[in-house]
Amino acid sequence: TALFLGLLTGVIFGNITSVIRPIGQIYVRLISAVVVPLVIVSILRSFTSIDSTDKIKRITIKSLFWLLLTTAIATMIGLGIAVLFDLGKGFPVVVVPDDPRVILPFEEVVINFFPKNLIEHMASNQMLPLIIFTVMVALSINYLSKKNEPSIKNVKDLIEGTSKVMIGVTKMIIKLTPYAVFSLMAFAAGRNNLDTLVSL
Repeated sequence: TALFLGLLTGVIFGNITSVIRPIGQIYVRLISAVVVPLVIVSILRSFTSIDSTDKIKRITIKSLFWLLLTTAIATMIGLGIAVLFDLGKGFPVVVVPDDPRVILPFEEVVINFFPKNLIEHMASNQMLPLIIFTVMVALSINYLSKKNEPSIKNVKDLIEGTSKVMIGVTKMIIKLTPYAVFSLMAFAAGRNNLDTLVSL
């Protein structure tokens, strides 16, 4: 509904719809902001609720395996569709300076999976190093929990509380989805003519 209302509003009001575009932009920024802390807290909560270290290791290995496998499959599907349908054919070719991208050696790619600067990884949305570091923290919490460290219960309670807070924040942002879709669609329809949108 929001999609079609936005489309209709953009077609009717044209460039005036640029005034509501910030609603969609704010929504996108909020989504980007909540991803990293939500993933970290969710992983910590899930792993610290499991008592068996061996089970955690198995889950970690399986998670990394499926992450790499699905990434590889998605890449192959994307390349296959591009080759099959000749995507990009007919578009004007723009000459760019001869500055080929450097292909990293395999061992350096593997090294980059592991965390170096957490703030940098968060800023660039590099999830795999963050996930690995978070799993390490969870394993440490479970190890200390088995040794009956009194302060670890407070850490687990903090993780549990933070998880509930982040889920609440996420639900608040999700409620903005119809308004964001409406504003972005209205702006896109207002900026482009109807023929351009139909061709898409």
